[in-house]
Amino acid sequence: MQVPFKILYASLGWQTRGWGFQQYKDFLEEFSELTDPFSSSAIEYVSEHLKLNRTAIIDTLKLLQRQLLNDIQRDVQHICVVDENYPTVLKHCSHPPLVLSVLGTVTCLQSLGLGVVGARKITEDSKSWLESEFFEFVSSLSSETQLAIYSGGARGVDQLSHQIALLANAPCVAILPTGFNHIYPSSFQSLGAQILRRGGALISPFAPWQAVRKSLFHYRNQILAGCVQSLLIVQAAARSGTYISAQMAMAEGRELLVVPGHPQQHAYQGNLSLIFEGAAVVRDAQDLQDLVRFR
Repeated sequence: MQVPFKILYASLGWQTRGWGFQQYKDFLEEFSELTDPFSSSAIEYVSEHLKLNRTAIIDTLKLLQRQLLNDIQRDVQHICVVDENYPTVLKHCSHPPLVLSVLGTVTCLQSLGLGVVGARKITEDSKSWLESEFFEFVSSLSSETQLAIYSGGARGVDQLSHQIALLANAPCVAILPTGFNHIYPSSFQSLGAQILRRGGALISPFAPWQAVRKSLFHYRNQILAGCVQSLLIVQAAARSGTYISAQMAMAEGRELLVVPGHPQQHAYQGNLSLIFEGAAVVRDAQDLQDLVRFR
């Protein structure tokens, strides 16, 4: 079994700094007819551009090849930024990941995406709103509506939004903050399996061996914002991770939808700030039907 050279060289971004989109694109243009991924000319090209010796490049590629083959044996699929089935909207974002690891149905990544994010410590008001208004919205989607529900798999709003979407038979896509060898949080394991059984997908932009690290959540949130056309903020405290994700979505030109909260509730200070900054207010299921992009 052979790892496609496009995937192998895209995965260099997991291991080496300075191997970004433009460097990778230039490499593919230079070696479009490459058949041997360990050809001396390709190794020399990468060595010169990354300022690493040839032996280090070869050792790194062999390590990546073993890891990618292990992934393939576990039914993990890999798509690189130049592949047709790479999420279209993500491809045109700033700093798209060179390679995505995917468990599940890759084709659902081409569906329109609605991201749903919020606090881990979910309030009773947020829980009630998701169980009533969000459930009504996803239940109203026809089978012809190609809309996937994206979230990050975190406890609280993220996991509940996936559970509700599954109840309404909507496809789900979860973007992980780790590699597939270290799925986080552990409470997501069962829900992740349900998502896969129901035709959804799990995505990791990280190397398979990447364990949880606080700094990776920021990048995961950036990828989530890049994958969707619209992002729904259910509950965000001021300066929270959810609030930062919303700002990322606005920076990428995504439609930002926000559930309002009471001004004296700390849990919703981020929601109110985002509305003040121009986000669309979502009161109920009807607002979602009117505002979510279906094209």
